[in-house]
Amino acid sequence: MSMEDALFFPILGNESAFAFFYMVAVGSTFAIVIFGFLYFVVDYAKEGFWLSNLIFAITVWYMGNSGMFYAVCAGEDVNAVVEYIGMYMLFFSAPLYSSYETSRPWVKRALHYGGKFFFVVFLLTVILFILPTGYNYVWNLRIAQFIQFVVLFSSMMSNIF
Repeated sequence: MSMEDALFFPILGNESAFAFFYMVAVGSTFAIVIFGFLYFVVDYAKEGFWLSNLIFAITVWYMGNSGMFYAVCAGEDVNAVVEYIGMYMLFFSAPLYSSYETSRPWVKRALHYGGKFFFVVFLLTVILFILPTGYNYVWNLRIAQFIQFVVLFSSMMSNIF
């Protein structure tokens, strides 16, 4: 099998799923940009911005986890980094979006501050990865997966109850 054909091996049999998730990622990117420009002008743009971030994070994480991102970019390192960035984006986008959906003031405040804290953690991990520090997302993978479970579960529960 040639190298060009091997890049598309993870999406064989999943062509329609790949097209769907790729278009969701592109559409949510456009939505993030549009809602980002309207963030301080329109009241509902904040909620739309964080919802678009959540959709983008879930989509990118899934595409990286299932290997679909190999069809977009041939690098194994790029595929892994995209998966981890999507996972770390879930940390802040889920609580910040949920903070707009709940009506209880103390839950709204807790989700908002928790989302801001995890946004700082996300920025710190991206900066440490980009700079020549030797930081790798795999070092904190188990802790990050645990935090992801707790944050997503608590955000979901705050919207249900």
